[in-house]
Amino acid sequence: MNQEAPQQGHRHTIVEFVYLNSNAEVKFEVKWNDKLVDVWNVAYDKLTEAKKPTDQLECQTGESLMADLQLSLEELRERKVCHARKFQIRSETGGA
Repeated sequence: MNQEAPQQGHRHTIVEFVYLNSNAEVKFEVKWNDKLVDVWNVAYDKLTEAKKPTDQLECQTGESLMADLQLSLEELRERKVCHARKFQIRSETGGA
């Protein structure tokens, strides 16, 4: 019995991001202990989008995650926040 690693074999999970300005989507694998802010930055790279200072990260339900950026994905899961691991990036649009 290995009590130190009860979830051995489940160290990774899949996340999905949608960039709302273009509706571009990416899906990729991350570690459960990765911080949300780091995963968000990887999403920008995969979306080939530049992060803007006014960008907001949300769960695809519309719930803001800006207060949770320093949490790991595992901590989000334990708090039952965005449990589907589907995120969206809300960015200001250009215009007059």
